[in-house]
Amino acid sequence: MLNFTLAPDTPQAPRVFIRMPSHGMVAPVPIVSTMEGNRFFARGQLAMPGRWEITVERGEHAETFSFILAEF
Repeated sequence: MLNFTLAPDTPQAPRVFIRMPSHGMVAPVPIVSTMEGNRFFARGQLAMPGRWEITVERGEHAETFSFILAEF
């Protein structure tokens, strides 16, 4: 689950993608709901442990966040 807030600088809806660079896996993550203002909620599923990236795009702007998902 991903909750995020965007600046109100563009009217375009955001798009969210999840990617596992080592396997070339890329999948869109649907925006489940729009909360008040520019707050959004997206839900997706990670298929395996490893290094992942989440990218949030809005118009020509994009931010990517990297993280490692490990099984214990």
